Amino acid sequence: MMRRTQAFRKPPTGSAGALRAGSKVLDFIRRPSHAGGRDRDGHCRRLALALVFFLALAPDASAETVAQTVRKWGLLGPWALDCSIPPDRGKGALLVYEVKPGGRVLHRRNFGDVKDENEVLSAVVSDNGILHLRVQFSSLKETREYGMIKQPDGTVAVRGYTPAQPEDRTA
Repeated sequence: MMRRTQAFRKPPTGSAGALRAGSKVLDFIRRPSHAGGRDRDGHCRRLALALVFFLALAPDASAETVAQTVRKWGLLGPWALDCSIPPDRGKGALLVYEVKPGGRVLHRRNFGDVKDENEVLSAVVSDNGILHLRVQFSSLKETREYGMIKQPDGTVAVRGYTPAQPEDRTA
């Protein structure tokens, strides 16, 4: 069963600012308040303006997760300097980015004789297409940040590695 809604009608002549909805009147004319001399309309306007301002500053509700960002950018899978040779510390490591159940993104490194697994803490794509990663290297007790950019030939170049957060190495 459909509900009937009240129809809006044109305001009668001579009642400027009023909009009638059935028998209810929505009045947009500023009238003085009778509640202790306070201006309720002005208060509501300021409150509405503040609400609009804060909603404009709020972070985007459609913000992507780390997994969504690296998947969309195309980072997932194996990466190497030369995919035709096995992983070797001197000739090139094999790097693998993967999403684990639960959405964690891992950065696996295989140097042939040594392997490790590190968590990608954040991934953000800048306006110029650079993927900025922040990776926690637990074995090194260090967090690193670097940018990756896609080249026209499909390869990826790493730009600007920086230790983001030196940690206490005494533990």
